[in-house]
Amino acid sequence: MRDFVYILQHAGFILYAVPILWCTVALIRAPLAENTIAPLRLYRRLGPLLGLSLGLCIVTSIAGFWLDYGSFDLDWSTTERRKEAACVGTFFLVWVSNIKLEVWTLEPVRKRDNNPPAAPADMDQFGEAVHALKRHMSLHCIGLVSVAVLSSSL
Repeated sequence: MRDFVYILQHAGFILYAVPILWCTVALIRAPLAENTIAPLRLYRRLGPLLGLSLGLCIVTSIAGFWLDYGSFDLDWSTTERRKEAACVGTFFLVWVSNIKLEVWTLEPVRKRDNNPPAAPADMDQFGEAVHALKRHMSLHCIGLVSVAVLSSSL
């Protein structure tokens, strides 16, 4: 049972992290706001997949923790448990970052690009919103890579 939960946990994380990493790289490589429209709209279309995969990762992480230890306490007694606690803490920060990304960082972009397939009406305001989104997604990706590195050392 634990192996099945482990596979689902990692599948959820991969389905969540890979599109975000790809979209972030595509947004950073686009120097002008006009060039960010296509990757940004793709990222927005992937929203349901990202939400479901993050939910799958969270639920299976909780189930796996319960199957491993029979409780939810983060123990600091061994090196492995400290690494696991660091991974859980980092993942929690990524989850909070995702909430901020969806609610406060992506919403201004949605408001300025509310009439696809046409280009946004005010490209200057759109460019400012995209710049903030690039910055937040870059930090979010650092968190995702940190979780991947921490979980690979377990």
